[in-house]
Formats: sequence, C-alpha cells, structure tokens
Amino acid sequence: MRNSHVAAWAATLIACASTPVWSATSSLKLSGSVDMGLRVTTSDDSRRLRTVSGGRSSSYIALSGVEELGGGWRTSFTLQTLFNMGNGKLLLDGQRFNGEASVGLEGPYGELRLGRQVVMGGQWGSIDAGFDGGWGGAGDLVMPAGYGDTGYAALVDNSVFYFSPKLGSFSLAGGYSFGVRDNDDEKKRRRDHLFTAGVQYANGPWSAALTLDGLLPRDKETRHPTRNYQATVAYEPDGYAVSIGVGRLYGISRGVAAKKGYWHAYTLGGRIDVGGAGKLRMALQYGPVLNFYSVATGYQY
Repeated sequence: MRNSHVAAWAATLIACASTPVWSATSSLKLSGSVDMGLRVTTSDDSRRLRTVSGGRSSSYIALSGVEELGGGWRTSFTLQTLFNMGNGKLLLDGQRFNGEASVGLEGPYGELRLGRQVVMGGQWGSIDAGFDGGWGGAGDLVMPAGYGDTGYAALVDNSVFYFSPKLGSFSLAGGYSFGVRDNDDEKKRRRDHLFTAGVQYANGPWSAALTLDGLLPRDKETRHPTRNYQATVAYEPDGYAVSIGVGRLYGISRGVAAKKGYWHAYTLGGRIDVGGAGKLRMALQYGPVLNFYSVATGYQY
C-alpha cells in the first residue's frame, strides 16, 4: 500500500466504568474502558476493512487510590493494564500493569510523581474535542508520539515528573525519564533518556497547551535525538466542542517518515452531545510530509 492518499474511517462504541470501593480520608477506584471499532483504509490500489481495538483510546482496566495525609498533603497511585479487546491479550510488553504505573506526593507546592508515565505531549499536548486526546486507531497516532520516537506508545519508564500548583489559569509541568522503551523484547530494548515539559491554560470553556518531548538516545549512530512540539486549543461550552492542534516532530529514526527526518500534522476535532449520555465525535488529521490524511467518526455512549 502506498504511503500517500490514505484515508481511514472508524466507528467506535465505548463503555466506561468508574467505581469507588472505599471512602473517608482515603479512596480506592476501579475504572476502565472497553473500546472496539471498525476501520476502512483505502489507497490508490487497495481497500481494507478490519476491526480495531482502541479506536478512541486503548481498552484498559485501572486501579487508583488517594490517601489524605493532612495539612494539604496527600499521596496517590495508579496501576493500569492495557489489553486488546479483540483477543484479550495484554498490550506492549505483556506485563500485568503495562500502562501507567506511578506513585505521587501532592501538596501546596505541587505534585511529584514517579514511575511509568505518559509524556506531556500525550497528557496535555493532545487536547482534542473529537476523541479527547485518545486518537488510538481512529487517528493512526499522528499525534502525540509520532512514530514512537519519543517513547513507545508515549509511555516512559523510570521517570520523575513535577506538576506545579495552579498559577491563575496556568499550570506548568516537567519531567525526565531514565528508561524510554522502544521495543517489547527486553534483550533488544534500549534505555534511552527523555525530557518532557508543558504549559497548560484552562479558563471556562477555553483550554490550550504547549508541550515539548525530547529523546536523548544513548546510541546516536542508530537513533536520532528527537524533538516533538505540540500546540493545541479547544473551546468546550455546554453541548458541543471544537479543537485544533499542530504537531512538529524532528529527528525521526524509523517509520515511513524516517527518510524525511521530520513530520508535522494538523488536527481538527469536534463533538456534539446527543441526549443525556451520547456523544457524536469526529476527528480530521493531515500530514503534508507524506500527504497523509485521516478521517475518524464515532459514537460514544
């Protein structure tokens, strides 16, 4: 299949649950998402229809908790398991907690979080009214992580992140990872480093973010230092939402854009609320470097 003139369509039905199982000064929450969809991919010489696990976001089960320490301080943890809804297999490296696995300490001066975490391009840089940042199969991962050059599935191991307290309508964050994984095979896995940073704005229906993720490879002969810049703006009043985003990824080492050495994409998202629990979603993406475009539609209940 050629790399140009590619369109993708996905329809997704998502079921979510969020159930607290104890309260008082502590809380423990079991949550998750079951996500299946269909994708039609067309090119100049072929068309393909297949099911997709994770059209909006990965199917997952998560256990999280918060312990209040008093004086404005509290601790928290998150353990997340990602799986393929189509066959029930675990994603990524096959470990039980293969998604986010972190612990945090939060107080008046912000929050310090340790463990396996999503880079700021994934947390803040992919604001999207269409699919809430979870592009998954619906968006072909044009954003936030490019072709994985800034962390396999935008997740990084052995990381230290800091999140500032609210500064008016703004929030700041930054972090460093000592273990970026780019391969499921432990024997072949490189332990590159990465830095990540972001600034986020939120005021009423308006929100915006600017992020930077930078890979620092240990083996510079086979892997390039990358810089992934993202800027997004969203307007979300009652009943509907729209968003626009721009991403720039430089220093690509693999994937169809590796020979170009860079990639940039434009995204447009929209959502209309239907009834009390339904949402119609649409996302458009365009990557001019390879003349790639993606159209995704979905209904969420």
